Amino acid sequence: MCACLIPAVFASIIQKRMLCEWLIPSEIGEQTLGGVMWFKRMMLEDWFDTHQYEVEYDVGESAVKYLTFDELGIDLGKLPLRYGYHLGLPDLREIIAGQYDGLSPEHIIVTCGASEANFATVAALVEPGDHVVVEHPNYPSLYEVPRSLGCDVSLFTLTQEQAFMPDFAELERLVTPETKLISLTHASLSPRVISISSMSKSYGLPGIRIGWLATQAKEILASVLAIREQVTITNGAISEAVALSVLRRKDDFIKRAKQHVHANFQIVKSWMKQQDDLEWIPPQAGVVTLPRIKAEGISDPETVYRRLTEAYSSFVIPGRCFEMDNHYFRLGYGGTAEELETGLANITQTLEDVKLR
Repeated sequence: MCACLIPAVFASIIQKRMLCEWLIPSEIGEQTLGGVMWFKRMMLEDWFDTHQYEVEYDVGESAVKYLTFDELGIDLGKLPLRYGYHLGLPDLREIIAGQYDGLSPEHIIVTCGASEANFATVAALVEPGDHVVVEHPNYPSLYEVPRSLGCDVSLFTLTQEQAFMPDFAELERLVTPETKLISLTHASLSPRVISISSMSKSYGLPGIRIGWLATQAKEILASVLAIREQVTITNGAISEAVALSVLRRKDDFIKRAKQHVHANFQIVKSWMKQQDDLEWIPPQAGVVTLPRIKAEGISDPETVYRRLTEAYSSFVIPGRCFEMDNHYFRLGYGGTAEELETGLANITQTLEDVKLR
């Protein structure tokens, strides 16, 4: 049971309830609910929440196709469903640490997905008024969280004109004496770098919500632990058991994923060669790319994305969800070959439909 210290006048209201309630005076509620929220919904997650479960062909996801329990071959019949370790299951931390040169389990915290690790890291390191630099385009919470915490955020923007490669001279220009944190998606580990990853993208296990944070900075680990103890406290026992089992067979899962992604990428490349209304920079890794709808062909790309979902039950992510020109869209090719081929064909047909209007 959660216990809170409350004024005596409220005691009779909740003394028989076996739960924790927050009692909000009406004047505060009106100000908060009717005013500006510190944290606002991400356009990306709003788009996901609205459309992802309503479509048949998901060609917007940024991960390999999710797996099922049948495919994992795991027996959890004797797993104790108790609270877990606050830092994460020791065996799981040990196997994660083995992926990093020079790290040991004491340098790892297992979190509820990479999202919790990202949030806790930012919350542990910055204060209102601090300057933060974030590589962009990127997952929106990486810049929305520091913004919501009152930080001054500069976007280190990668552009199609530069093949989405980082311009480190530009990064150096953005960094100031007030810069507290720099968020990049491909840094190598050093004593002052925090590496965050998860089981979601490469392993096809977003549903278990397991991620981790790796760093040699003990004070950062302590701060992150203090923050997550106010939120999730521990991870789910089932989720950690699944992650441990899969990571013990990491090579098999990664080999299968690489073969799958390579085959799907060939499908995307062949399809793009036939698209007069699209242009792109072929990605060097991963399962997503950012094609751009040529402006001279279609003036309002939002009509494409909405028709694609409504008429063809297919799903991509509009560029506006990443604070980009909406002529860009995220195309994911981690799904099944059949799903990908049908989804791509539906994009082609949607582009033709919109041009004819």
